[in-house]
Amino acid sequence: MELSIAQHVFSNYFDAAQVIDYSVVNNGLINKTYKLDTSQGIYILQEINQKVFNEPELALENIKRVSIWLKEHEFNYAFPTPIHFTYKFFFDKLWRLLPYINATSYNEIKNKKMVSNATVCIADFYRILDQFPVQDLHFTIPHFHHGKYYIDEFHKALNHCSSERKSQAIQEINHIKSALDELVYFDEVVRQLPNRVVHFDTKISNFLFDEDFNVKALIDLDTLMPGSILSDVGDMIRTYSNKLGEESTDFDRIKADPETVETIVDSILQHTQLTDLEKNHLFFAGKAITLMQSIRFLTDFLKGDVYYAVNHPFHNLNRAKNQFIIYDSMN
Repeated sequence: MELSIAQHVFSNYFDAAQVIDYSVVNNGLINKTYKLDTSQGIYILQEINQKVFNEPELALENIKRVSIWLKEHEFNYAFPTPIHFTYKFFFDKLWRLLPYINATSYNEIKNKKMVSNATVCIADFYRILDQFPVQDLHFTIPHFHHGKYYIDEFHKALNHCSSERKSQAIQEINHIKSALDELVYFDEVVRQLPNRVVHFDTKISNFLFDEDFNVKALIDLDTLMPGSILSDVGDMIRTYSNKLGEESTDFDRIKADPETVETIVDSILQHTQLTDLEKNHLFFAGKAITLMQSIRFLTDFLKGDVYYAVNHPFHNLNRAKNQFIIYDSMN
C-alpha cells in the first residue's frame, strides 16, 4: 500500500487530518492491516478480504448490534468497532478505519496468566450476551464450522487438484481421511446445543494485552455470528495449547499442552453458565476445531492457496501438518 492510498481513505473519515506514516501489521490471515500514524493520533486501517466476506454490510450490522449491547451492559473490555460504523470503497478495495488500542497482540502464549485472562474475557462476553436476541444476527460466512461442509470441500479439492499437489500432500490427505468421523460427530453435537452469539475467531492474537498480560480488548469481529460455544472454546484450545504456534514447522516438538487445555476448560466452567451437553464436550471441541482447521489448510493447499495468505508454496501444507499433529496429540 502506498502512503497516498492511506491518505485518501483517511481523508474520507477526517478531511483535515494528515497521514504521516504507516506500518504493516502481520497478524491476520484474511484481512490486510496497517497502523497509521496521523496528525490526530494513531489508527488502524484494514483492507477487507471481499472473497471471504462477500457481504461485508451484514458483518458490519452484526458488529454494530453486538457492540451496542456490550456497551449498554458494561462489558469489561474494549471492543473496537469501525469508525462511524462505515466502510469505504476505493481503488477497487474495501476499507475500514478502527481506533488504535495501546496494547500488544501475541501470536503465541507466553504464560498461564494470558490463558486464564483471555478465557475470563470470553466468558464475560458470553455472560453479557446471554439474553441478546441472537436471531437478529446474520450468518456472514455460510457453513462456517460445519464439519460436513469442510468434508465436502476437501473431497471436491481432491477430485480437482493437480496430481503434483496431491502427491505432495499424500501423507496429510491420508491422515485427514482417517479422522473425518470426528467432524461428523461434531455436527451432531452442535445441532443439540443452544444458539449463542459466537466470536468464531478466539485465537490469542485477537485479545490485546497490557504489559502485565491483562486483557484490554477483544478484536477482529467480522465473524460474529450465531453458533455454538464449542467453536470459541475449541479455537482457544487449538491455538493456546500449541505453544509453538500454527506457523511452526518444528514438527517433532509440536504438541498440545495439557495444562493449557485444562486451564481453558476449568475457567470456562467456572465463569460461564453452560448446559450439561456443552460442559461434556469442551475437551472434544478442542480436538474437533483443530482437525477442522487442519482440513481447511489442506483443502486450500489443494485448491491452489485461494483463501489464506501464504508466503511460500508449501505454507498451507505445513499449516495443515502442524494442526493435525496438535489434533493427534490430544487423543
